Amino acid sequence: MKTDHEKQYQRDYYQRRKAADPEWAARQADRAKEWKKKNPEKVRDQTRARYQANPEAHRQAVQRYRDRNREKVREADRLRRQQNPELYQERDRLYRVLYAESRHRQERARRLRAVCTTPQEYDRMKLEQEGRCAICGEEPRVLEVDHCHTKLFARALLCGRCNRTIGMANDNIDLLEACISYLKRFA
Repeated sequence: MKTDHEKQYQRDYYQRRKAADPEWAARQADRAKEWKKKNPEKVRDQTRARYQANPEAHRQAVQRYRDRNREKVREADRLRRQQNPELYQERDRLYRVLYAESRHRQERARRLRAVCTTPQEYDRMKLEQEGRCAICGEEPRVLEVDHCHTKLFARALLCGRCNRTIGMANDNIDLLEACISYLKRFA
């Protein structure tokens, strides 16, 4: 077995030779690729041993590779999903079940951030409105934050129907009044 000094000498020699002779370096790389193709079990065993010796270094190396090769990794993931959709559907289903509460919390926080408010502010508004829509007064399961798109502030909590009605009218008071007068004409 080689000593640490011998191993270091070998690594240094390889680096010097690689820098001095790019053709030699290319041949060495080709030889290494061939050896890996012919010896997948040994490669797997070596990788496993390296991982067990230092799992954090392995994770960092994997992350560096993924960062440098984003498109290649994305394409490989997409192909794996296409080739085995049942496996991924089951994994996705399990993930949704296991992390449902976390997903709901994250989704709620994301939505509130989008309208410049916090979960605490939402809870305060809901308490003030007694859990009812500020327009129709119904008590829906979920109240949505109505917000001004130009000045970006939260106005009140509305049921989905009322919030979408205002949104579809682009917050245009004249259009909403025209809609009301139209409906009154045919009532």
